[in-house]
Amino acid sequence: PILQPRLQPRDRPHMSGAGAFRGDDLRALLAWQADARPDALACAVLDDDLEIAATRSFDELRQEASGIAAALRALGIAPGDRVLLALPNGLEAVALFWGCMAAGAIAIPAPAPDVRRSGVTLARLERIAASAAIALAVTPAEQLAQVAALQATIRWVSPETLRVSAPGYG
Repeated sequence: PILQPRLQPRDRPHMSGAGAFRGDDLRALLAWQADARPDALACAVLDDDLEIAATRSFDELRQEASGIAAALRALGIAPGDRVLLALPNGLEAVALFWGCMAAGAIAIPAPAPDVRRSGVTLARLERIAASAAIALAVTPAEQLAQVAALQATIRWVSPETLRVSAPGYG
């Protein structure tokens, strides 16, 4: 493995000095980054050729997370509730993770259901959901029918449902 040298605070000007981040949680860190460097790159998704396919700035991520948090609250998610994110890797999964953080919910990331291996995938998701005592599960709209067979006590929604629930998201 390639080891990276540990950066000292002096090597990261945004982490030291008068304007340094002084918060104590990730929600505060995202807000601080969005205020201090709104247009800076927060995350990127690469395509198969390892070229940047899509990006989000810190400000875009904060706005998206705020809209998602409002949508989660509209669905009755309270701080401390657990939300299963059974999604493919991508910007939507990142935004939903930060939306959970913004709502005070606990994001439980998991791989999206795999239609080719539905028996194994659904059994794993069911075990994760039961173990984590989730209040809500999010998966792509095209997977909702597949996961409907899981525990009747699990509320499954799609990211599209969250967009409809809160103006400002999506």
